[in-house]
Amino acid sequence: MPRIVDSFMENERAHRQNIADAINTLDTRVDMQFQTLKAGTVPASGGGTTNFLRADGTWAVPPGTASGPAAATQAEQEAASSTTVYTSPGRQHFHPGNAKCWGRVNFDTAGVPAITSSYGLSSISDNGVGFFTINQTTAQTSNLAYTVIGCSSPINTNTTPLFFSPDSNLGAGWSTTATQIRMFGVNEVLTDPVGVGFFFCIFGDLP
Repeated sequence: MPRIVDSFMENERAHRQNIADAINTLDTRVDMQFQTLKAGTVPASGGGTTNFLRADGTWAVPPGTASGPAAATQAEQEAASSTTVYTSPGRQHFHPGNAKCWGRVNFDTAGVPAITSSYGLSSISDNGVGFFTINQTTAQTSNLAYTVIGCSSPINTNTTPLFFSPDSNLGAGWSTTATQIRMFGVNEVLTDPVGVGFFFCIFGDLP
């Protein structure tokens, strides 16, 4: 009796395996897969999460869902010519038309500078009468690879406008992070900016 039972169980396992093999064979047979006008099995998807089954029996990415344009690299930002990439917030400052540093600085009645708003500006140094240094947060590629523009206007009770001028001695007066400037009164004498607002922008090239 045990042998009869064992033989029966072996036959049952073999039968089930044969059925499983047949199903696997049907699943992989191309001629058994459904088509536009024919019912059948579903073809293997190949995995992933982007492809969807189409009515013609193929897997594909749905139209209109392809990835969008890529973020511009630093080189593409500096070249300022591509029209197929987008500007990301973290790289927009590399564009040659964007300021690398700017600031608004107010001088109180004692001539002490205070930064009221800025970008890329770490501090303002007082070097003497009418002589200051703009300290940039990020170094330029060269001390001769950038330019600075600025102006001043009277604030508080001061009514005497001052003239802004970058230090003429570029070799010694400028570094990749420090820009020396001078303030002159109407008599062209170095003058401390008492009660004056100073505004500036620096354009250049960042590494």
